[in-house]
Amino acid sequence: MTLRPTSRLAKHLAFIQLDLMLAVSILMLLFIPFGVTSSGKLDLARRQHFEAVALQMIDGELDVLLAGERQKYPLGEHKITPPGAAVKTLPVGEFILVVKENQLSIAWVPEKEAKWGRVEREVTLK
Repeated sequence: MTLRPTSRLAKHLAFIQLDLMLAVSILMLLFIPFGVTSSGKLDLARRQHFEAVALQMIDGELDVLLAGERQKYPLGEHKITPPGAAVKTLPVGEFILVVKENQLSIAWVPEKEAKWGRVEREVTLK
């Protein structure tokens, strides 16, 4: 005994399959742009976090230098390493101190400057 689906049952199954494909395609069209925009926002948040950490490290170093540590450095450009574990959370880069006669400047220069951007702070001495 062989059972054959009726034409009515076959039409219902085809409609359900078509309905399911339409629902999946609508979900894909809606959620793919949301995924892309949230990825861009995540990159922006990461860049702002790195900038905030770098500024905090620069401000701390400037405080130390203004408290009398600047006499250790002659005029010119010097690579410095701020103490602390927060430096390790930054992308690969270096802190550069520029000592002029009446001006101090510290900059964090990442290896991929186009992606993360340079963070710099200058202080004029009295």
